[in-house]
Amino acid sequence: FKVLFAFLVCSSAAFGQWSIGPKVSFGTVAQQQSDIRIIPNADKLPPQLTYMGGDAVYSVGFMLYNQIGPGFLQIEALGTSYSQTFLSTNRAQPPVVQNLTDQMYIMEIPVAAGFRFGDFRVGGGPVLEVTIDRTTELRFLEDFVDKTKPIDGSFQGLVGFKKGIFNVDARYTYKFSSVIDNWGIGEDVLKLNRSANRLTLSVGILFGGNQPHPDTVPTEEMLLETDSHTMF
Repeated sequence: FKVLFAFLVCSSAAFGQWSIGPKVSFGTVAQQQSDIRIIPNADKLPPQLTYMGGDAVYSVGFMLYNQIGPGFLQIEALGTSYSQTFLSTNRAQPPVVQNLTDQMYIMEIPVAAGFRFGDFRVGGGPVLEVTIDRTTELRFLEDFVDKTKPIDGSFQGLVGFKKGIFNVDARYTYKFSSVIDNWGIGEDVLKLNRSANRLTLSVGILFGGNQPHPDTVPTEEMLLETDSHTMF
C-alpha cells in the first residue's frame, strides 16, 4: 500500500494541481445473517454463534483530488466507525441468548484512480485500514481471544459525480478478512466466509488546485489576454 500510494502521488505531480476539502460519509455494512461454524478443540462444547449482520457506517475526514487528462486520482483520509452484531446461545438448560455488539473505529486511507465522463467518474483502488480502537461485547464469551489486526486492507470500487466544488461518491468496499478473523474462542476453529463489506454514500467539498470557481465569469480583459496568447 505504501509503495502504491507513493507511486500514485509522484506520478500525478506533473499533471495538474491538487484540490482538497472535507468529506463525510454514511452507509451500512452490506452483509447478511449467517451461522458461524465452530470446530471445537476442547472437551467442552462451544456456544452456538450466528452473525447477525452490520449496522450503520459513519466516516468523516478530508480528500485530495486531481484531474489527469481524461482520468482522475483521489486520495482520502477518513475516520470511520461501524458495528456488527453476533447472537450467542449457550448449551445450558434453559439456554441463555445474548446479542453481542462489536464496534470498530478505524482510520481509512482509500486510493482511487479511474476515468471521467463529463461530470461523472468511475474508478477503484486499494484501501489501507488502521485500527484505532475497538469496543466489543464478544469479550463476555467464555475463553474469548482478541485477534484484532493493527493494519488491514480492502479494495474499493466507486462511481462519483463532481459539479463545481461539490463532490458525491457512492462506494463499495470489499474487505479482505472475514468477520471472525479478529477474534476467537480458546483454541476452537471458527469458520465463516463473510466480510464486513461496506456500502457508503459520501459528500465532499473541494477547494484550490485545478478546481474552477462556479461564480467565475470571463471578463473582456481575460478574453483579450487569451486571444493574444493564442496568436503567439
